[in-house]
Amino acid sequence: MEDSIRWTINVSKATDISLRSYLAQHGLKKGDLSKFVEEAVRWRVLDKTVAEVRERAARGLVHG
Repeated sequence: MEDSIRWTINVSKATDISLRSYLAQHGLKKGDLSKFVEEAVRWRVLDKTVAEVRERAARGLVHG
């Protein structure tokens, strides 16, 4: 990861176990946790952005 920034985050124990189990089942290593979280965050930001644009478009605030 280029120019990486260290985050300190808190998640529930159930989320931690679920994610680590998922990664292990798919042959991913401990270091892949950061990659997984970064990809998940990128997808969530994209999802929220698309939802916001659609909402504005539905209200007639987007002109094209």
